[in-house]
Order: sequence, then C-alpha cells, then structure tokens
Amino acid sequence: MIMKQVTFLLFFATLLLFACNNSNKKQKDNSEAKTEQSKSYENKDIDTDENISKSKSESYYDGFLINSKELDFIIINEPLPEPIPDFISYQMYEKLEYEEGVEYIYNYFSITDNKNEVIKAQLNDGIVTNIFVLSDVAQTEEGIGIGASLDDICGVYLDIELYYTYESDIFFAETPKYPDVQFVISEDSYKYDKKDLTNSDLVEVKPEDFDEKAKIVEIRMF
Repeated sequence: MIMKQVTFLLFFATLLLFACNNSNKKQKDNSEAKTEQSKSYENKDIDTDENISKSKSESYYDGFLINSKELDFIIINEPLPEPIPDFISYQMYEKLEYEEGVEYIYNYFSITDNKNEVIKAQLNDGIVTNIFVLSDVAQTEEGIGIGASLDDICGVYLDIELYYTYESDIFFAETPKYPDVQFVISEDSYKYDKKDLTNSDLVEVKPEDFDEKAKIVEIRMF
C-alpha cells in the first residue's frame, strides 16, 4: 500500500514538472516571437525612412538640363512625349493673355513641385512653342539657372549680350552658346529709368547698368 502511494506521488510530481517545463517553454517562445516581431517592425520602419530619404535625395526636380530648344524631354517644335514620365507631377491648363491689345488663349503643360509651378511649356495644337523655367530645378551644363547672379553669367559666358525689350517689358541676357534661350534679369536691379529705353523694340544695355543684386529670375526658350 505504501509502495503504491510512493509510486503515485512520483508520477504526480513528474506530471507537475513536465507541465511547468511546457509553461516556461511557451512563455519563452512567446517572448522570442514578440521580440522577433518587434525587430521586424523596427526594420520595416528603418527601410521606409531610408526609401523616403533616397527618394528625396534623387528627386528628378534637381536634374533638368537646359540646352538650346530643349529642356530634357520637353523639346521646342515637337509634341510632348507619350506617356509623360511617371515621376513628373504636372497639370494642363488654358490661360487668357493679351499681346499688344489682342486677346489670345494659350494651352500650357505645367510641371509642379509641392504644388508650385516650376516649369511650363506653351503648346499650339499639341506642339511645344515656348518653354519657361520658373525655378532653380534646371540649369545649363555650366551650372547657370534661376538665382544665378549677373556677375556669374557674365563670368561664365564672356560673349554675353544684354537687352531690354519694351514689348515684353523685360531685361534679358543671351549667349551664342545657347541660341533661342533668354536669361531674364531682375527688373528692379536696373539702375536707371527703363522709360528711356523705348526708342526701339530692342535696346542693348550693359552689365554696369545693373546693381550687385542683379540675378536671373526666369529663363525663356523658344
């Protein structure tokens, strides 16, 4: 009888020990699973941040190259490519404009960055007729773009010429290196009264006619 009681107690103790070991193992497995899951989420967050950072550092808006009659995939006297590159944010719109008292409706292809218009192309029956660079997202191969000073552009292009046209009411610089490209100079940097420049459609001016704040504010291609 005593032997049966001892055997029963030993059997019960063995079951209890086995149950405790299983419980500890499950808790350990659950803990390890939670740890691995946490690591998985952490890695996912890190990857996401790296992708965002990479996307920003490789933004296409830092890479438009200005050539004569050509701004990357936008080319004067040619239609826009189909489809438009999928990394470009853009819109199409019409605009009513007046030229010498005559009313015109123009169609525009407009590239935007954070909802700001940075480049626009004027279209006529689907053909690009003019391109306007409005931000520093585009430069010549020499690094000249919006915001460059007049001193910079004169230093890079020694054959630069400066003009004022009262028809468009702008001062602009041009160089034989880039035919059909006008670098529009800030109007308020002209030292004198531009009303004295209306004796001809196109009047040549000199770099010394502008103060040190003179810079490129727009680039026109036609």
